[in-house]
Amino acid sequence: MTAPARTAAYHAVHAVASGRDDLPSALHASRAHLTDERDRSLAAEIVTGTFRWQRSLDHLIEHFSRRRIAKLDGEILAILRLSLYQLLHLSRVPASAVVDDAVDLTRAARKPSASGFVNAILRATLRQRHKLPLPPRPADPADRNAARAYLGITHSHPEWLVARWLDRYGFESAERWVQFNNDTPSLTLRVNRLRAIRLAEEVGARVIQDGALL
Repeated sequence: MTAPARTAAYHAVHAVASGRDDLPSALHASRAHLTDERDRSLAAEIVTGTFRWQRSLDHLIEHFSRRRIAKLDGEILAILRLSLYQLLHLSRVPASAVVDDAVDLTRAARKPSASGFVNAILRATLRQRHKLPLPPRPADPADRNAARAYLGITHSHPEWLVARWLDRYGFESAERWVQFNNDTPSLTLRVNRLRAIRLAEEVGARVIQDGALL
């Protein structure tokens, strides 16, 4: 049985990529059927992460499939994107579960003939996960083409934005910005002291005591 969070993530990713919905609406609709908060959180992480790293993921899909993104079926592309994101960026997700669910999602999408294709791309990526075929950090930051490929593809940012930052701020600053942009934001809690003064004091005391919420 396919994990509910991955099924929900697939529907959201495909809905946005096909233009049927925007990201917030698609994410809300897909998570509405999940009763477990852990599944809801995982689905949100997969969806937002997939779009955050889409340019880098598409580069890998084209490399391993030897096909242009525009030539791939939309449903298969959505499955590949969200599966690769999990394999490469979610360390607590078992790789075997990701691959098995990707194949199951392919069949559920009524594309059984593509299941071997999906399986092959994901396993090829796994074999090279520690040395992915992505543009390396340029030895000479003044090499504009190499810098744009590294910042734009490896760090998954739009070409126009990378070019603008390079022109305005230089390579080092642009590199820091792309790294910062794709980091998962830290959790921040804020208590409404007008409505929960006692809770605010309890939360503050716990944070000071053991940093449990930081």
